[in-house]
Amino acid sequence: MTIGFVLSEQVMVNAVIGYGVAAEQVGFERLWMADHFQPWIDFQGHAPQAWVALGALGQRTQRIPFGTSITCPIYRYRPTVVAQAFATLATLYPGRIFLGLSSGAAHDEVPAASTWGDEGERADRLVEAISIIRRLWQGDRVTHHGQHFHISDARLYDLPEQPVPLYIAAEDVESMRLAGRHGDGLITGAAAVMRPELRAAFEEGAREFGKDPALMPIFAELFVVVGRGAVVTAADSGTSSQWVVSTDPEEHVAAIRGLLDLGVREVHIHAAQPDQRRVIEFYGREVLPRFKGLRTKARGA
Repeated sequence: MTIGFVLSEQVMVNAVIGYGVAAEQVGFERLWMADHFQPWIDFQGHAPQAWVALGALGQRTQRIPFGTSITCPIYRYRPTVVAQAFATLATLYPGRIFLGLSSGAAHDEVPAASTWGDEGERADRLVEAISIIRRLWQGDRVTHHGQHFHISDARLYDLPEQPVPLYIAAEDVESMRLAGRHGDGLITGAAAVMRPELRAAFEEGAREFGKDPALMPIFAELFVVVGRGAVVTAADSGTSSQWVVSTDPEEHVAAIRGLLDLGVREVHIHAAQPDQRRVIEFYGREVLPRFKGLRTKARGA
């Protein structure tokens, strides 16, 4: 099992990198970074370009894997550009890069690309984009004239020695099936992973494409607040009932164990409060040590 930390885009880029460094130092084992064009709400105030921040993060950290949760490769980014960017990151930081993909959010794509399709079109675009990215990562010279993308004689010349894992975000039945079919693993929220029908859809999609879902990691995002009252008010976006809000480490430990009992093997902590360093230090001191033996055992030690 792995416990990771989510790097919120809602702070200045130097703070994002500082949180990543601190998270590695206290024992978190993977880092996500959101890939937004602008924040969800204006008062959040920041949205640095994720790929640039990840390039700098790799220079400041030593070994921790990192990537996006989540990149949309269908409107403001084209699949060729996504493939090149993450091949380059993986060449810089061998074995440490992953790519999280989804069909996007209107608050990013419409301002940046002035276009937005319905759910079915976005899903079709995502599947087509994934195919292009994977072919380019294989070193193929790609000419593709599909329903949504047209590429002529494209090739990537700098490829990493190790493949880049490609994980897909999903939170409903159809997107879960898509993630199972076309991803190397699943990114989802703690609330979604608790629903048996969603997990079943992911597993069904994987089996349709000849894959064993037991070998595909599930990344569950768990929102937490270390504190009460005013801290929650500052962080709340209307979904705080799904958060762990407590200064008692036992409550945080119990929430993680509950996800592990459902078969999740990657829990990622999202600090839903302005003082994210408090969460990092609290987890490093009070929570992560409680799982050290389990993580060592899972690695076969």
